[in-house]
Order: sequence, then structure tokens, then C-alpha cells
Amino acid sequence: MSKSVDTDLPILQSIRDRWSPRAFDQKPIPEMELQAMLEALCWSSSCFIEQPWQLLITHRGDVRHQVLLNCMSEGNRSWAQQAPVLIMAVARLLFTCNGKFNRHAVYDLGQVIAQLAIQATFRQIYLHQMGGFSVEAAKEAFGLNQNQEPYTVIVVGYLGDPDKLTETQREKEIGLRLRRLLDEILH
Repeated sequence: MSKSVDTDLPILQSIRDRWSPRAFDQKPIPEMELQAMLEALCWSSSCFIEQPWQLLITHRGDVRHQVLLNCMSEGNRSWAQQAPVLIMAVARLLFTCNGKFNRHAVYDLGQVIAQLAIQATFRQIYLHQMGGFSVEAAKEAFGLNQNQEPYTVIVVGYLGDPDKLTETQREKEIGLRLRRLLDEILH
């Protein structure tokens, strides 16, 4: 199923094709594919080249995968459990060089995940980022410290069958991708 959009001006095909599905196939992602996606992370920009991101990557069938699923809201867990990979994206809030607060850490984490999404889409692998998880449960389950703040859980995989979703989820899955017009965003 393609949800590629037509744009007023030419943009990268990976950006036009990127969307957040809920229907995932259980087919594993080959390790080489996953590593190629992750390589894109190394080249994202960050304040002072701090690279203040940490990713907890889990694979379907692993104990940590189920632990991460258990941190999710029930609504998200119902469809996310089909995906072969879950990633928890964590920002390190303090600079490693001096221990001071890095107010750009979350911004940098967002940039790196956007870059991951574009690279994944280029390889016909899809991501669905979500905030519907318990931050406290995730911190406790994975032993994160005060310097490590989880911001999103990302479901990763190949497109699956929308007919396996609930009716509400299916409607969102097959619905149009809508965005604000550029004129509404610019100030």
C-alpha cells in the first residue's frame, strides 16, 4: 500500500513516501538492512557533535521486546506487537564534556529520528513513532538514570495487512495523509 503524496514542489521521494503505518508484517528485517538504517544516525547533526541519543533496539521474540511492549498503552500494543523491531529513543540530557544541561538534546534526538525515518523509507521499511508509553515504566524496566530520558518508542517493519487492524485503526491506516499548507506554517 502506497501513501506517497503529491507535493507542490519537488522533494525527496523518501519524504513523499514516509508515513506512520499501524499494520506491520512480522517478517524480520535483515541485519544488513537494519545496520544501513542505523548508519544514517551517525551522520545527523547535533550541538557540539554531542550525538546525545541512545537507542534501545529490541527484536520480536526477545525478552526486552516484550518488556518494551508492556510499557506501551494497550491501544498501541495491540498493533505494535506484530512488528519485528521496536526502538526506544532516549536523549542524554547532560553534555559528556562538562556535565552541564544540554538544552539541544531533545532537538538533536528529533533530528536523528527524522533522518532514520527517511533512510528507512528509502529501503521500504516503515516507522511509527509514538508517545503512548509509560516513561516511568520504561525508565525502571531498562535501568535508565536521571541523565537518560526516553521520548518515543518507534515501531519498525515492513508494511502489513490493514485488514488485521481494528476498524478504527484500519480507517486511520487507509485514510488520506493530511498536512497544513506551507502558508499556514510560515510566520
